[in-house]
Amino acid sequence: MAVRRLRTRSRAPRLCGFSDQNSIAEFAKVPACWLKATDITTNNPYNPTGDVTRAQMAAFLYRLGAELDLWVRIDD
Repeated sequence: MAVRRLRTRSRAPRLCGFSDQNSIAEFAKVPACWLKATDITTNNPYNPTGDVTRAQMAAFLYRLGAELDLWVRIDD
């Protein structure tokens, strides 16, 4: 399933319902829509010029890992 979703990247729409989609740079519109379509980002507005906190980056990476079915066991 993850492979199928990743392969749809090139078919992602350029407008995907972010309330601030007009402020997303042209080169980033398809990738931003892909992030939303795969639930890697759930932010709306997208805020393309905003800072990304460490917590937000951790959430992005965690969701991307789930999308790619990459799980790493962390022993205490």
